[in-house]
Amino acid sequence: MGISIAENKVRVVACIAAIVAVALLLIPSVTIKNVIGYAISITVAIGYLFDRWLWRCFPEVMLGVPKIYGTWSGELKSKWINLDTKVETQRKVSPFFLSIRQTFSTVKICAITKESKSFSLGQHIRQSEDGDWLVSYIYDNTPDRKVRKKSQRHCGAAELTVGHLNGNRQITGEYWTDRCSQGELLLQKRDKTPVNSYEAACKFFGI
Repeated sequence: MGISIAENKVRVVACIAAIVAVALLLIPSVTIKNVIGYAISITVAIGYLFDRWLWRCFPEVMLGVPKIYGTWSGELKSKWINLDTKVETQRKVSPFFLSIRQTFSTVKICAITKESKSFSLGQHIRQSEDGDWLVSYIYDNTPDRKVRKKSQRHCGAAELTVGHLNGNRQITGEYWTDRCSQGELLLQKRDKTPVNSYEAACKFFGI
């Protein structure tokens, strides 16, 4: 089942506008002539508050948007073919963090390791038949200057599955890059506050 965040936002705004208009018509001192002006102003204000904060109070199923904001902690396993030796190389990165900033209409994902950051450039959210949320996105990775000789800037794509294990929410996923590398990730710990740095994320989780 495909989920369009844009369509959800339009539907919610239209619903808010209709409720506001009906409410205004019930006020004796408000004329039909003034309803449109009042309705637009009130809808814009309520729409902004809803997009930023109020949406978090509603069930995910009702809005078609998963609540994944915050900082997630876990590990990443990657593998690639060494161009010199033609041998497959594997690496495990732990801790690995996803910092997700989210409103009702937008999702911005930042993957953070000790050596680099990856920023999402676009995403698509949908729900699987078993109820898990699937988040697909492309990203741009910028390594720290100290490691750019061995790790160049690159682009990639990832698909995350937001599900549950033993009653707790977790994120699993896979990724691919234009450097012919790929890998998988697992994140099971979460703090609802997004961070901007590796050091801040480590502090949140006592690492």
